Amino acid sequence: MTDKRDPTDDQHQPSHSIRVPEFRTIHFPEHESTLLDSVSPEEASKHRHEVESVELPESLATLVTDTELLNERPLFTWKWIYRIFGDELTLAAVPDSTRAEAQETKFLAGVYITLLDDLAERRNDAETFWELASVAYPGRTPNWERTGIDTAYADSARQVWSALESRLEATPNFDRLREPYFFDLRSCFQAMDFTRVANGSYGLMNLREIWQYETRAIGILGTVGADLFYIPSLDSSTYRTVRPILLAAQYLWRLGNWLITWRREAHEGDHTAVLFAEALQRGLISESDLVQLDGEHPAVADRVVEIIDEADLDVALAAEWERRHDHLATRIDAANDIDLDGLHTSMAWLMRSHLATEGKR
Repeated sequence: MTDKRDPTDDQHQPSHSIRVPEFRTIHFPEHESTLLDSVSPEEASKHRHEVESVELPESLATLVTDTELLNERPLFTWKWIYRIFGDELTLAAVPDSTRAEAQETKFLAGVYITLLDDLAERRNDAETFWELASVAYPGRTPNWERTGIDTAYADSARQVWSALESRLEATPNFDRLREPYFFDLRSCFQAMDFTRVANGSYGLMNLREIWQYETRAIGILGTVGADLFYIPSLDSSTYRTVRPILLAAQYLWRLGNWLITWRREAHEGDHTAVLFAEALQRGLISESDLVQLDGEHPAVADRVVEIIDEADLDVALAAEWERRHDHLATRIDAANDIDLDGLHTSMAWLMRSHLATEGKR
């Protein structure tokens, strides 16, 4: 269906040529994968117990319990976000003295990204979405109380953003990394808006654009990338090395997220996961099926899920995750500027945490 070559693999080009990465959509290989069945009930129980045992720092606990909107979500969700941004997803170069602070910063970034993602995908509230997204745009300050937006939602988001902003401004690399970091947030928010638009404009439901935009909505440069604010003596060469590797890890995170959410999303009116686009391209489902994935036609959603299951598209996607995970190790081995060895293991751990906590978040 698509070229099997990775867009970041330039080994096939002559050394004297200009290296132009080839755009690559997701390849659905034919071989089997056991990834989806690899987490035993015992391991899943252990993952869930570790999340439930998390104790949020007082300032964060107060935020998620006192803020009306955040309190509507299961506390498990916020504990999971805090846990994953601990040691497992903290870059080795972050000093021990600031690792806890970096974890809190990534947590707050993850919460803010989650709130905007919900506005785009679940609520389809463009007015509130773009008002809150304006935090990342030069010369813009959100009007948290503007007429025409969900002011209760905006108030909850404001508290999260204020806490995040104050932490970022206190970091040693804030002045140097502020512009690229806010650019990364804008890219993430724009990708979320793609999802919102694509859920009602089916011409956008093509593999090329979903791969281009949907992967950015995970926002790994806005979360794990915040670690870079805390790394002493971070130079341009190291920063240039880290970014593509984090983006490769972002693909893994996106694929993992698709694998555990697509069934639920089929019943929620969000059909921008790559599995739906693949099924549409193959003629397994139609645009009329997508129209009825609106939460009000459960029988249609059940049929679409059954069709995708019978075609083993999720198994093929899991095999793609494994291929990319193997390639990430090669990318990391080639990076000498900074210690990223733990990232390969961390992405495997994150995938298993995804599988273990499916349905809990």
